[in-house]
Amino acid sequence: MFQYKLFNMDSTFIAVESIAITDYHPFLINFYTNTLTQNDDSLTSSIESKFHKLLPQTIINFVNQPLIYNNINKTGTFVIEVFYINFLNSKVEFDKNANTFHLINENIDFLCVPSRDNSTEKYSNIFKNLNQQLLLHNHSFIDVIRQWNYLPRICDINNNRKSEYSIFNSIRKDFYLRDKIKIFPAATGIGISGKIAQIIVFSLKGNFIKYQIENNLQTSAYHYSENTIVSESKTKFATPMFSRGVILEVENKKTFFLSGTASIRGEDTIGDDIIAQFNTTIENIKYLISQENIEKQINKKYKLVKPNYLKIYIKDRNQLGLIQNKIQLAFPNCDYFIVEADVCRSNLLLEIEGIFDIIE
Repeated sequence: MFQYKLFNMDSTFIAVESIAITDYHPFLINFYTNTLTQNDDSLTSSIESKFHKLLPQTIINFVNQPLIYNNINKTGTFVIEVFYINFLNSKVEFDKNANTFHLINENIDFLCVPSRDNSTEKYSNIFKNLNQQLLLHNHSFIDVIRQWNYLPRICDINNNRKSEYSIFNSIRKDFYLRDKIKIFPAATGIGISGKIAQIIVFSLKGNFIKYQIENNLQTSAYHYSENTIVSESKTKFATPMFSRGVILEVENKKTFFLSGTASIRGEDTIGDDIIAQFNTTIENIKYLISQENIEKQINKKYKLVKPNYLKIYIKDRNQLGLIQNKIQLAFPNCDYFIVEADVCRSNLLLEIEGIFDIIE
């Protein structure tokens, strides 16, 4: 059902034919540049105007996380990650004003919704907008399979001794509990430069199977104790409500969505340096996607879980050289890129997410 590709560019121009995949429609393009911008609204508008002329039914989104490396072409100025969906025998609707993509066929009803805000009530406003768009298309947060949460100043503590991440978690929890979610989506909660917060959700209804996958090496995030994340604030907070991963079986294709994964065992951060944290993170990922772990939870045998692509977030670009070669050794022949971003805990130095193909 889904396909994913990374492209490296030296300018904001790309030919439509270069990203075309037969029978697949590019519904979301996330755009990254190697420079930091304080005016991401302006850059987003510029990018959207160029790409929408070529791809009028595609969501174009600038993610303000400075690109520092990609293994496709090390000298590239820009990277785009393109998300595709099979559109054979389907009806496609793109709402330019709401910036939503909607696809319906006899088997599935898929919706992609991004939302952005930079006000003092940004997380409340974003979730209200997401909820409105989901309801408008007869979806709810129950149907969300993957969610990306880009939070400015994610570890900052405000005057009420609450972090940005804890404020976000509280609002997310309110909306999730109201919809009585039982299977949490795969998700990433990560820092972003500038002042604009943004959240992207993939929502799916119809004829498919969805499994929430947890990791015995890690406490499930929604079971964290009260002061795990923001020890600096010494205040209670809502637990992060996401799964370690989600397996999706739809239209004879099986996909593993890997949530943002870091160097955490139980609920404690492990390792004081980036090499130690990288090694623990890779161990966490490999166990999570292992046949042993999956079979314990869903009683199904999968022959291979193969990485489609990885995205790596590191806190300090000066530490890139310490892990650069290790990524390729851990996951050979896998496209990946690295951006600079704060992680949800002040003592975490990196985080990795990805999408894996499952072969029986």
